[in-house]
Amino acid sequence: MAGLRGDGSQNGKMQNALAEGMDPWTRARGILEGPEKGKEEFVVGGTKRYTIGLNRFFPGLMKKLIRSNPLQRIKKLQRIFFRGQKRQ
Repeated sequence: MAGLRGDGSQNGKMQNALAEGMDPWTRARGILEGPEKGKEEFVVGGTKRYTIGLNRFFPGLMKKLIRSNPLQRIKKLQRIFFRGQKRQ
């Protein structure tokens, strides 16, 4: 998939968020495994799932991040806070 310009036309480039995204089969398996394990609430995703916790405890911070180039800022926060953790 290619990103879109403001007028709706394609810019011909793959968006980084899509290129680095999770494989659909892996995501589907995660969605099915949550209820099977008896979980009422669960998050499927790699290190991006940490944004859920950030939003829960620091909603003002997340609002600022999202308004100002969220992907680069989130990746920077991940490098700072989750440096030694294994990525999924």
